[in-house]
Amino acid sequence: SFMEMSPLINPDSASYNILITALLKSGAKGSVEQALNVLRRQEKSYNCGNHAAKPEAYGYNAVLTSVSKGDELSISAEKSAEMAYEILKMMEKQEKIGNLGAAPDIIAYNITLKALANA
Repeated sequence: SFMEMSPLINPDSASYNILITALLKSGAKGSVEQALNVLRRQEKSYNCGNHAAKPEAYGYNAVLTSVSKGDELSISAEKSAEMAYEILKMMEKQEKIGNLGAAPDIIAYNITLKALANA
């Protein structure tokens, strides 16, 4: 992936959000899983000292919104619920370490509850 090309490249939050949005808009098979992997990589980058990569609720909610449309993307209801819950836990973890900009909001809770109810 382009994120592994050079140790000199340190993507910021905007770069990650652009990549996440592009993946999700592509609608390609596996794009939601790829976007979730980008979120994981962003968290790792931030936790390793790249403060410009600080995760934001926007990125998490974008993936959550796509996860909630799982049936349209050939994702089972069970997988959709599993992914939504994982993303919510990721947001809660960010909040616990002081990143209030990634704290779960009403959108995140509503999407996750809907996904769990449909599983």
